Amino acid sequence: MNVMKKFLHFMILFFLIVGLNASGLLAINEALAYYFDDESAAGNMFTAGSLDFSLTNSTQEEWISLNEEIAWNSALTNAGTLDWNYAVSAEKIGGTDAFCDALDLEAKLNGVEKHDDSFLSFAVGTSTTLGTWNFALSLPPDATGIAHGDTCAVDIVFQGWQENMLAFGDGFYDEERVHVELTARMVVLNEFLPRPNGVAYGFDFGNDSSDMPQGEWIELYNNSTESVDMAGWYTRDATDGVGNKVVITALNTSPATTVIGGKSWLVVYMNKPILNNTGDTVRLFDTGNNLIDSHLYDDPDFCEIEPTPGDENETTAGGSCAGVPPNKSYARIPDGIGDWVDPIPTPGGVNRLELPQENSKQGGGTSNSLEPVIEPLATSTPEEIIVIEDNLATTTPDEIINLDESVGEAVAITTPEEILEQTSNEVAADASEVLVEEPAVIHEPVEEPAQSPSETDNEAGGEENAIEPEAVETPTPEPEDVAAEEQPQQAEETNI
Repeated sequence: MNVMKKFLHFMILFFLIVGLNASGLLAINEALAYYFDDESAAGNMFTAGSLDFSLTNSTQEEWISLNEEIAWNSALTNAGTLDWNYAVSAEKIGGTDAFCDALDLEAKLNGVEKHDDSFLSFAVGTSTTLGTWNFALSLPPDATGIAHGDTCAVDIVFQGWQENMLAFGDGFYDEERVHVELTARMVVLNEFLPRPNGVAYGFDFGNDSSDMPQGEWIELYNNSTESVDMAGWYTRDATDGVGNKVVITALNTSPATTVIGGKSWLVVYMNKPILNNTGDTVRLFDTGNNLIDSHLYDDPDFCEIEPTPGDENETTAGGSCAGVPPNKSYARIPDGIGDWVDPIPTPGGVNRLELPQENSKQGGGTSNSLEPVIEPLATSTPEEIIVIEDNLATTTPDEIINLDESVGEAVAITTPEEILEQTSNEVAADASEVLVEEPAVIHEPVEEPAQSPSETDNEAGGEENAIEPEAVETPTPEPEDVAAEEQPQQAEETNI
């Protein structure tokens, strides 16, 4: 019974499987096939274009003084593959407004001027020209409101973009900057005396080893209107030896303080030999060991600033000299901003090329007065006019000696060699300049009436009485007598 049931189940399952498969096989009437292919192209390369440019000398950190210029070049080159446009402008990063506003900039591209105006207004429109940018920054001599140590930070910004795009920021672009950071140098070297050598221009300068107020000195000038405390600042020559470092204190300065006032001078005395007489470098450092200012003097400068005591300084002579002229300072004229020249030493006061009428400078205690000097030259007039220092001159006739009225005395002047020797001695000790308003000549004798008793008295009293002015409040040293040794037989025209 059980066997029959199992057999029956088996047969049902068999026919069911066969029936289902048969119906499925009968339903298939189409066979599908799929194909594919793979190809490769060798040697192909794809690259992306780039926009990149570079600038040289991209950082400028300098000190700058009034009437000073700082110049540099920056080469703009293409470091990428794409063509591009660019524009340039100045962008203030920080600093003192008065200082930044006062700065001027001249900019040229390949020698062609692109800007000559204030630094902050610098802007150049779209350009494709590459090459060398020439920059020259300057601080005008009349700039005001700037204190020593003020800073100004400005970037010169170059912005480049694809030439087929409208503006910076579209497509590929690049930006490069020249960073400029300036510091105002308002305290500067103004004058120095490297070779003191005895008495000149009314002062005893001593020698290289002398102590103040003689000896070597360096004068500083403050171009700003604000005082600066220079305690701890120091000067050096070209060497870095400890012995040549002079720290500024109230004990070696005139006036006796470390504070230099606005638009004022401060003289620092070396009190020992430091500056070489064959050329050297004068350097000024602040408390942070920053080199504030320096000036090199050497042989090529000496003849160009050849010493001319008592006369206008020579500044155009050429040649080379053996050393520094004695008692001649190197100085800026005008003070604080001018070129270095070789005037009369004036520590602590206004620099000048000519001998001042009234010296307010410090020195060795010699007189500031002038001695009258006779300055006879060949002219066509029959008069010799002796003029005393212009601050002593009056319009009284006592200052004029008319040779026509006393030919004998006029002819009895000592020889030219003697007068030149006397004049040379007087000029070496002079403290001020002598103004000669009209040169004179000694002419052939002419017939003249006899001298009056008053004229005879003047002759007997010596020629110093004849040339000394009567209305003088400040006494002056009298000149050496120009005495008549003998009466010549015939007057000769003599140029002295």
